[in-house]
Amino acid sequence: IPGYGLLGGRVTLDRVAGSNFRVSAFGTNLTDEVYYLSAPAFYNLPFGGVTGGVLGNPRMYGVEVSYTF
Repeated sequence: IPGYGLLGGRVTLDRVAGSNFRVSAFGTNLTDEVYYLSAPAFYNLPFGGVTGGVLGNPRMYGVEVSYTF
């Protein structure tokens, strides 16, 4: 399995307009890299071999809003 790199980021604005609100924008795997979490496994079965692996998460992004009392 070849090597890979992942890019993620987060930007947070705290105390928006002097209030107790916090707003964050975040993203993970921003380059949408396809990668394996585990190496493929090979199984010898009576009718032939089977291979499989677990892929990592695709690109994800979102916004988070919180309020502190």
